Amino acid sequence: MELTSASALIIAAITLGIIEGVKPGPLMAVVISETMIHNWKSGLKVALVPLITDGPVILLSVILYELLTINVIAQAIIGFLGSIILIWLGIDCFKKSKIKFDDTPKISHSLKKGIITNLTNPNMYLYWGLIGAPFLLDAYSTNKTYPFLFIGGFFAAFILLKMIIAILVDRSKNFLNTNGYKRLLQFSGIALFAFSGMFFIDALSILEVI
Repeated sequence: MELTSASALIIAAITLGIIEGVKPGPLMAVVISETMIHNWKSGLKVALVPLITDGPVILLSVILYELLTINVIAQAIIGFLGSIILIWLGIDCFKKSKIKFDDTPKISHSLKKGIITNLTNPNMYLYWGLIGAPFLLDAYSTNKTYPFLFIGGFFAAFILLKMIIAILVDRSKNFLNTNGYKRLLQFSGIALFAFSGMFFIDALSILEVI
């Protein structure tokens, strides 16, 4: 991935943030549960959880990725793994777009449970380890300030989408089963396939120079 301009990096960050923001998952379940039990403001508080939990994971992921990719073979393997993860996430978006969501809250979740949910969610570690870290290091090699643009753009889009979903769920309990939301999931899946192609081509280019 050659993101040589700030605009390209921000577009990639916002796109990934939107995709992660709309995807169903453990954190989304807590956002929706809190919204339905209380209101959209409670859902937003849970949506802010990654600002608390993801920092150390991002830092550790970048350090480990940089250490592992000193070897070009390892760098290519990680690139292929990232591509596979993105395909898997894309397929998951299409699968989730066909599911009817049960919007009846089963249990009241607190912000503390939201944090625990995110910390025990393996998707967070896979995302930052195999997808986020390559973007951040590529951005850093271009300009030392670019990683902050990526993180800022990603979380701004992520939190905004979670907030919008919380508001829509608060106003319409059946929002998750609307065609609009399902189409958004499908578009997210297509975008993930495109990013997967970028990772795959990047990994192939690494092997070609060996």
